[in-house]
Amino acid sequence: MKDLILEKTRELFLTIGFKSITMDNIANAMGVSKKTIYNFFENKTELVKEVTNYMFVSITGGITEIKKTSDDPISELYDINLFLIKYLKRESVSPLYQLEKYYPKIHQNLNNKQFEFITKSTKESLDNGIKLG
Repeated sequence: MKDLILEKTRELFLTIGFKSITMDNIANAMGVSKKTIYNFFENKTELVKEVTNYMFVSITGGITEIKKTSDDPISELYDINLFLIKYLKRESVSPLYQLEKYYPKIHQNLNNKQFEFITKSTKESLDNGIKLG
């Protein structure tokens, strides 16, 4: 149930925004009571933190899988772009702005993790490309 809440909340946050969504909205969208959500998450801030971590893990996991199965660095980058477009298909700039404005610590933590992952991933791709000539 926790993963279902995270996934539905992710969808709502990306389409409507972090600030605009309430626990009531999430409960209604899932057809459950707010109490069900509060059984897993103490408050909205905790839910935002968990959802951003859930998204980070999902995205980095997808990219890691692509890197494992890719034949060459060019197709790898292409496949990663397609994956990100599909995963973040409805994201607009507003949810990221809202995350930064209303949850700055969570936003900064997410940015730090993204930077570390992207730096490592890019270095690996470049090294692989150099190896392949």
